[in-house]
Amino acid sequence: MTKKLSLTKISKISLYVGLIVTYSCLLLKCQDSDMFQMIATGRQILSTGNLTTNAYTITNTSCIFQQWLYCVLLAIVDNFGYVGHILFVLVQDIVLLYLIKTYLDMKNIHNSTLWGLAIIVLCFVFMIKIRPQIVTICLMIYQLICLERAENNKRWLLSIIPIIILEANLHMSMLPMHLFVAIPYLVKRRRYILYVLSMIPLSLLNPYGVDGLLYTVKALTDDTFVYANVSEVMSFLDMMKFDWRTAAYVAIIIAVILCLLAIAIACKTITAQSAFYSIVIVIAILMSIRNISFAPFALMILAPNIAFNDKIVNISMIGIMCTMSIMSIASVFATTTFNFLEKDSRYCPVSIIDTIEDKNAKIFTSFNSGGYFEYMGYSNMFIDARPELYIDNGTLRDYSVLVNGFDAVTGESLALRDAYEIISKYDFEYICADNDAYIYDICRLLGYTKLASNDYFTIYEVN
Repeated sequence: MTKKLSLTKISKISLYVGLIVTYSCLLLKCQDSDMFQMIATGRQILSTGNLTTNAYTITNTSCIFQQWLYCVLLAIVDNFGYVGHILFVLVQDIVLLYLIKTYLDMKNIHNSTLWGLAIIVLCFVFMIKIRPQIVTICLMIYQLICLERAENNKRWLLSIIPIIILEANLHMSMLPMHLFVAIPYLVKRRRYILYVLSMIPLSLLNPYGVDGLLYTVKALTDDTFVYANVSEVMSFLDMMKFDWRTAAYVAIIIAVILCLLAIAIACKTITAQSAFYSIVIVIAILMSIRNISFAPFALMILAPNIAFNDKIVNISMIGIMCTMSIMSIASVFATTTFNFLEKDSRYCPVSIIDTIEDKNAKIFTSFNSGGYFEYMGYSNMFIDARPELYIDNGTLRDYSVLVNGFDAVTGESLALRDAYEIISKYDFEYICADNDAYIYDICRLLGYTKLASNDYFTIYEVN
């Protein structure tokens, strides 16, 4: 009895220490490239009501803001600075914890709070970013709770109305995840056919209608991600070649899911529904790294299948918390992205951006820097973190060629004269070049005036 109690205490202590360590480290890293363009987009929507034009770029392209409502929320939160963003993330995590606990309580898991905290820390050690994925996970779990309750009271099926409408405006590309949640219930009972079919008209209740639903399909089926080397849409195998550290983190998450699944199978406590959810999510993560965001859902589903054994739970939590604490601390020492908007990073040319005094000047920007320029009030950038907006008018191809030195589709190399013609085509006044990009060398070869540089970017004036 004493040993069991001691193990339980160690488990709880490791959990709370891991929670504190992880969040303390992550508070220093609360930024990414999408964050800045989303805040800028939210400002644009609030000030002009414009939901169809990207007003910050040279091409002034028509577009779909598939996260428009989340962008508005971020713009409001940004009025309260760094503290506002941190609190916004923490509030979302608290809501997620409450929903996880509610679901596990329905399954009679007595240590549901500990499970919820462990799941959050495990999956968000590198995912505390200003992205709407966590809202999608919350909506998915709430949908699952409502479907469980609908087994005894059909009125809970009406919850699909606010769930789909919110998702269609907060994170449109994630709508298929709600069909994924409903599939096991549809298999069990035909009465859920109407429930599933209702998702289609409800998903049209967004500012873009059918075009909004086709937005992601188009981005994934055209040449967008051939020209744009976006890490979050890479497969696990591609990520291993591109960034082994991120791949290692993803591998740990997958290993945890598969270990819990194996334990449940070995103990003959696994349900078909739990196996379906967890296996599909693992496959989805292997196909595209961004699906790591849905690991909390898989871990929550598997929890009731192994929670019958307190020893397994306690040992699992100790291992999880020790691993995550070490990874959190290591990630802080491995990055220079500290203190929101106060230091240079691969997203933010903080120390050199003021070199360009004219905020209406035409500026070559990259996926990394474009959003930050928008955030800082510049209005004529070349491109930002949304490559799908620039594929139709050829801008994405021109960008890719200047950055990589060749056409990603044809393989044709870029001659210096061709580079000059592209730069002249857009009439750039300044170029903010990533230091590892081909255009950095082009600017030197063309004799453009170097105005300022840091470890990540160099700003040139086009002569």
